[in-house]
Amino acid sequence: MRFVGGMFVLILSWFSFGQTVKIPDPHFKTYLLTFYDTNHDGEISVNEAEAVIRMVCDSRQIADLTGIAAFTNLEELSCYENQLTGMPGISSLTKLWRLDAGSNQLTSLPDLSALTNLTNLPIWSSVKPPFGGR
Repeated sequence: MRFVGGMFVLILSWFSFGQTVKIPDPHFKTYLLTFYDTNHDGEISVNEAEAVIRMVCDSRQIADLTGIAAFTNLEELSCYENQLTGMPGISSLTKLWRLDAGSNQLTSLPDLSALTNLTNLPIWSSVKPPFGGR
């Protein structure tokens, strides 16, 4: 029985290792592959995403952060001066304590109430009407 349990863990680890994160934005994907594709296979695996603690993807023409939710250990995210209009997946990053999304084109803000560690949030210059009041 112990052998069967060990095989189950091994198989589960193998499936987790092989899963890739879907990243539709070509600029975001290029950034991630440049800095976080540790096995150089042209994809970001779930394991590679989980290993990232700090991400600085400023000024890279990123319009969509889809896929960011896989970076579950992310503590700092700076996506300053991009073309973001929303931030899907951010609300699941519960270890995040710093989020800099200034100088974007945000038209909506995600629910950040689950981000209890978040103490640094410079996004105001990024929020467009009706949220920014301009």
